[in-house]
Amino acid sequence: MGWLEPKLAKFKIPQCTGCLYGKVTHKPWRTKGAPNSILRTNKPGEVVFIDQLTVTTPGLIGQVTGFLTQERYNYATVFLDHFSDLPSIVFQ
Repeated sequence: MGWLEPKLAKFKIPQCTGCLYGKVTHKPWRTKGAPNSILRTNKPGEVVFIDQLTVTTPGLIGQVTGFLTQERYNYATVFLDHFSDLPSIVFQ
């Protein structure tokens, strides 16, 4: 319509800071792994997976003799050997 000077009409309008910041930080937070990224092991104990869990119902501590105890198992640690798929559970 001719209201602006030609020099201003060609000027690129800047984006807001929030839009620029949002574009810069976009990263995929879920990515698929490589198709052949399976762990390879040659001997037991080379790769061991470890996980800990909390037990909602405390377990009894086995006793054969002595006074009865009020203590209970509340936590467990699970070790899994990748080569042999042998799990080992340690109660705590």
